[in-house]
Amino acid sequence: MLSEFLGTNIHLKRKLRIKIYQSPNCSASNFVSRQQHKRGVQRAESGERRRSKIEKTRYKKLFGSQNLRQQLVLSTLTFTPIQIHDIRNNETWPGLRMYEVALLKLLALVCHGCSFEINDTGNGFKFKPGIVMGGSKLEHDCGVERSIGYFLEPLILLGLFARKPITITLKDGILTIGSGFSWSVCFPSRSHGYGTSLVAETTSGCYISADTTISHARGEQISEVDSEKKELVPPKDVGLKIASVLLGEIGQGGVVDSNLQGLLFLLCALCPQDASKVQIGKLSPYGIDTLKNINDFLGVKFVIMPCSSTSTVFLKCVGCGLRKLSRKIS
Repeated sequence: MLSEFLGTNIHLKRKLRIKIYQSPNCSASNFVSRQQHKRGVQRAESGERRRSKIEKTRYKKLFGSQNLRQQLVLSTLTFTPIQIHDIRNNETWPGLRMYEVALLKLLALVCHGCSFEINDTGNGFKFKPGIVMGGSKLEHDCGVERSIGYFLEPLILLGLFARKPITITLKDGILTIGSGFSWSVCFPSRSHGYGTSLVAETTSGCYISADTTISHARGEQISEVDSEKKELVPPKDVGLKIASVLLGEIGQGGVVDSNLQGLLFLLCALCPQDASKVQIGKLSPYGIDTLKNINDFLGVKFVIMPCSSTSTVFLKCVGCGLRKLSRKIS
């Protein structure tokens, strides 16, 4: 009988525990069950599970490796997790290169909470950005597949928003990023070739540069046919070629050379919410890709105004006003 179970616990097959309380008049019709309360708890827990699924990391899906370095920087500055697929799928040696892995490790070094996960085939990875902390006495091996400059540009941009100045020793070079920029770079002792850089200063104080490197194939780039090292291009011919490239860059009439258009556009887009206007020569493919990435990550659009009299192009935008969220509040 029901009266025999007053004040006890009843275990049902659904594992729902119900406690029955006796009312003052001891009437069976006035017994109150906690089943309704349990159902409310279950609904609340179900809602929590749904919310936890929603709060799982959402990755921005990207493809290819063409703008990988720039996308990683923008991902870090905007705290946007990204997932990149199909990296060099159609090439003889698909997947990430060692210098790209070195760049991922560099970002993890200067950013707190940054992590990345490369898939088994190496042709895709997930990147979760962290807070740009900076710091001193940092060390990083960049390898010899790419020059130090490949790693400097991301550090310059990240250093502007770091909590502390970045003082880091790269392979065969030292870089300090803080209130000022200074670095000292030497050619790697393990280099497979040589290179040269030319810099020209205009009468208005702008710097235009051109550089090139000459090297043997390395690592996975070496085939059986090219197993024997061939003679490198004579330095004299390399000098004449790069001098011609520099003259071409100067003739375009921009405030920066075509290789630095992307960096210039990024600085304009990241500045306070005020108008920026710059003049460049011919808009390079890399510059066009940068404008697309800026719009994709920052929502900043540029107005492009060709100048027929000088054969140059003016670009104007309003900065996104990205704040130094990781800096201490003074």
